[in-house]
Amino acid sequence: MTIVVDATNIGYGGGRTHLAELLGAMHPVQHEFSNIVVWAQRRTSQYLPRRPWISYRTNRLIEHSTFGRFVWQLLKSRRDVRQADVLFVPGGIHIGPSDLIVAMSQNMLPFEASERRRYGFGKERMRYWLVRLLQVATFRRARGVIFLSNYARSKVEENMELKHISTATIPHGIGSAFISPRGDRRPVPRAGVLRLLYVSAVDLYKHQWNVVRAVGELRRRGFNVVLDLVGKPVYGTARLHKVIDEVDRGQQVIRYHGEAPYETLAREYQRADIFVFASTCENLPIILLEAMASGLPVACSNAGVMPEVAGDAATYFDPLSVDSIVDALLPLVENPRLRSEMGARSIKRASTYTWPECARQTTSFLKSCVVPNRREDAPPDSHQQNASIAA
Repeated sequence: MTIVVDATNIGYGGGRTHLAELLGAMHPVQHEFSNIVVWAQRRTSQYLPRRPWISYRTNRLIEHSTFGRFVWQLLKSRRDVRQADVLFVPGGIHIGPSDLIVAMSQNMLPFEASERRRYGFGKERMRYWLVRLLQVATFRRARGVIFLSNYARSKVEENMELKHISTATIPHGIGSAFISPRGDRRPVPRAGVLRLLYVSAVDLYKHQWNVVRAVGELRRRGFNVVLDLVGKPVYGTARLHKVIDEVDRGQQVIRYHGEAPYETLAREYQRADIFVFASTCENLPIILLEAMASGLPVACSNAGVMPEVAGDAATYFDPLSVDSIVDALLPLVENPRLRSEMGARSIKRASTYTWPECARQTTSFLKSCVVPNRREDAPPDSHQQNASIAA
């Protein structure tokens, strides 16, 4: 089986992490494929694993713009696709002519109107509306669609009929760097200071400012807590800085550090005592899973997919209510034993998400979507032969 991967729409974040870990866990002998051809932007492919059975391609159209990537999909992708058994589209959009598409749904914003409305009537809201149209069009032409969670499937079903499409729910895994080496016991905080951590891009649906106000209220009540915010600035960064200035008042106990390199995140989790996650729109939040795998007790948004992911390993809050966030954090701040118990639950819950299992399920589903004998009359292609590996 030859797998062609259209990763041209994947730039950064969870989508890139998923593709890197998935490709790294796939092996031709174990998973019964011959080779993988990945089309991606250079900034994406540099983060992806190097293996003898994986070849990477790009061109000027892919590098140029979103429009250029669509032109490539429509006109220039046919050569590789003709030699493929399956066209895997983890970014969820492929407008080129193909009956081999297996798409993946990774972005919930296009499918949640209430979340899109946070962006007003500007360009960003229109972009998500267009993404929804293109993803629905891709899913309707696909032989299969992979969802990361049952919640995501239900939301897409509100926008289109799925009965005639082969589907599977295959969650992400967690990188080994995030697995806690300390079991369920975390060190006692120094000088009684509890470090709260929120890792996520700053965006309108992440609600970091509400977490800042909740931490300010905890400090007003006499609790010695600090908050570190880590994440790429996207939308709402000015609002976040304004609220930090109002609450922190120069004390440097609430700090926004900006984006951190992915390879340093495991250290951030290990330095923290409590993890906070206040998003209202996620498909399957890898960041939340990484924090849980690190053994952190979690105070989490009760919106969307979060209860499906965290289960009994979190205390929950309404991310739009500062009082609710305070109420969810209080038992973790006050009770060291509860923090230890919740950390143990986090590890147990997160241990079910593994990349080898994700790779096994993904390749199995891709194989189930292959059209039998499709390539009997297809002409040989030397670049595919060079990239293949003997079993």
